Parts: sequence; C-alpha cells; structure tokens
Amino acid sequence: MGDNMLGSCRGQFIPPHPRCRLCQRIEPKEVLITQDAIDIMRNEAAGSGKLETGGILIGFRSDTGNIVVVKATGPGPKAFRTENWFEKDIAYCQEQLIESSRALGPKGQYVGEWHYHPRGTNQPSGTDIMSLSAIAKQVNYSTDEPLMIILSPELEMAFTLHPANKGFIEAGFKVIDPETVQDINCRLV
Repeated sequence: MGDNMLGSCRGQFIPPHPRCRLCQRIEPKEVLITQDAIDIMRNEAAGSGKLETGGILIGFRSDTGNIVVVKATGPGPKAFRTENWFEKDIAYCQEQLIESSRALGPKGQYVGEWHYHPRGTNQPSGTDIMSLSAIAKQVNYSTDEPLMIILSPELEMAFTLHPANKGFIEAGFKVIDPETVQDINCRLV
C-alpha cells in the first residue's frame, strides 16, 4: 500500500477542556474529622456485633476544598441491619441533619455516609460505590462529591470520595480539635 494510510491507526490525544467536570483529574483531598465523630462511629461499630451499622456524616466543605466532618450519626431506631446489608433510618438521619443545620448553620450540612463491614474489609463494595454515585447526582443532597467512611472488623477506617460521574478516590484524613472548626472557612455554594 506504500504511503497510503488506509487501514492504519494513529494515536491522538485531545486534552481535557479546563472546565469539563467529567474528564478533569481529581486532585487528592484531605478529610478533616473531629475525634468525637470517630468515637461515635467506632463505638457504634464495636457494639454492633455481626450486624452492619452506619449513619450519616455532617460537616461542610472548606474554602480550600477539604471536607470537614464535625459529627457522625448512628443508624437510627428503625434502621435495617443484617450481616451484609445496612439501610439507615432516613427519618432519624434527616432529623439529625436538621438539628445540626440549626445549631451549626452552613457548617452542619450532609457530607456523606459511614458504615461498618463486620466481615471483609473497609473498602467500598460495588453496592457502596453505586449508592454514593447516585447520591452525588441527586440535587436534594448538598454535595456532588459525598464522602464515605467504612470501618473494617478491626475498626480501621477507609475514606473515599465519590464525585458525580467519576470513579471514587481514596482520601487521607487528619483528626482535628472541635474548637478549630470555627476557624475553618466554609465554602458557600
């Protein structure tokens, strides 16, 4: 065929548009979390035996893009819990969110979910990923990048962010004093 290019492939690269939300590289983020929130999750998980448990995470996004977790809730009295499935009590969690929003203003918003895997690891399952991806796309949640914290049987925590229309990413975390929360600027949407 000589110099004819029929039947051959050439690689091309189109750089992502600077404002495209779908193809931009996700910058690593750090989660700032109070010891009180960690204690609530670990105590709830430790007392749960062989049943999954969890709740919601309440806090805000800082002006630097970090997620700040001020509070974690329990599952609520009407939660559905088995050895490998958990559904939070939505009415209970909503009430916790309303109370936190009243007390903390914009620093008391929904930022994600947590749960305990009594068997296996602290890595998100396919169901976990689908659940948080669905939350990221819903307009009635205050985030398009919800945080998930999963506790292993040894109560070790893994932090993952689930941006809308992207794969999840692991995040680092830093424990902060509740007193410093007032000094962290909140990103207002």
